[in-house]
Amino acid sequence: MKLNLKELRKAARYSQQTLSNASGVSRESIARYELGLQVPTLESAVRIVSVLGCTVDDLLKDNTREETR
Repeated sequence: MKLNLKELRKAARYSQQTLSNASGVSRESIARYELGLQVPTLESAVRIVSVLGCTVDDLLKDNTREETR
């Protein structure tokens, strides 16, 4: 599962380390989430989105797929 974490983090102008410090989620975990190697626990996701000012739904949306009509 690909998360929007990297895009949301960059839009908020946070480095991985800054987001880690603010959320209490390790920088290594954030890197793994961004690479799609690991899915965050609900607790980690809530910590991250509270810092980024978005919702868990925003974090989980897959913007890599284009809609076709």
